Amino acid sequence: MCPTHEHARAELARAAGLAVEESWWLMELQGSGGGEAGCQIELPGAEAITVGAPAIYAPPGPILFLPSLADAGRAVPAAIAKAPELGCSAIVVNQVASDEALSNNLIDAGFRRHCDYYTGAIQRVQETP
Repeated sequence: MCPTHEHARAELARAAGLAVEESWWLMELQGSGGGEAGCQIELPGAEAITVGAPAIYAPPGPILFLPSLADAGRAVPAAIAKAPELGCSAIVVNQVASDEALSNNLIDAGFRRHCDYYTGAIQRVQETP
């Protein structure tokens, strides 16, 4: 896993022969109400669950996590509408690297790519003198 702002770390992963398999896209929300984590959520076009926010961020509510989307055109607006009702402090959407259409949809909706998940067989990285 590599946060998108860590460019040197991402370059090292690529130099080692790894490639991005998935990316997480984030939309932070204002005024969460401290809802409950661990709930399956009915959303059109997506699998959705509320999850606890990482302790390092300590936001005042869970995150609405969409691990897979069947219909981004329906799921993304539905998630944006539903998350505040659930007291969520953010929405995270998982995107497989090959789904460029989803990237464009998420950018248009106001999400930002937060982190990339690399996979592959690590090759020896040649050091430059």
